[in-house]
Amino acid sequence: VKSTQWSLLAGRLRDFPKHETYQGIHSLAESAKDGHIFITSSYQRRLIEFDPVTKAFRVHQMDSGFYPHTIRFDAKDRVWFTLALSNQVAMFDRTSNKFTLYDLPARGLRERLTVALIKPIFKLMSWGVPLSNWLPVDSLSTGVPLPYGIAVTPDGSVWVSRLHADDLARIDPKSGSVTMVSVPFAGPRRLRSDADGNLWITAFP
Repeated sequence: VKSTQWSLLAGRLRDFPKHETYQGIHSLAESAKDGHIFITSSYQRRLIEFDPVTKAFRVHQMDSGFYPHTIRFDAKDRVWFTLALSNQVAMFDRTSNKFTLYDLPARGLRERLTVALIKPIFKLMSWGVPLSNWLPVDSLSTGVPLPYGIAVTPDGSVWVSRLHADDLARIDPKSGSVTMVSVPFAGPRRLRSDADGNLWITAFP
């Protein structure tokens, strides 16, 4: 069923005329508890849950955040995913059916303004204003830090790579604290944790 909420990007990226979609299905992850599949819909503010037994879909609507992206489960059956264009990480608690959003720090005033104005920027794009005029990426990649990959280590920490910022964020779910760590390479994209809690990270460039 098509969402009544206006799509965030569909039909607005004129450089990609073949992207004829209004949901932008991106990533999925399976719950180890009940086998339900959770899916990010990158062009909308919602998380989709699929029950493979009943074949039923359930939509969990979000009030904020933009571009739901890569998704993972933690050991407590909570769903974690990156919000690539609002510089955030979301956690969906399946017990309470509530979202918690974690803001990642901006690297400067320009980036802070870009993230804060992302909704009106999308509105301008819907009127035909080119994306490149409003979300420029300079040689230092300021403007859009792009939280991308996400991983949960055995100690329960949640790690996020920011593709355009060349850093990682570590979220402590117990305290809610966010710690940033710079990486000595460009473009950290996907990442995984091994059994010892070490992170293995791809460098996109």
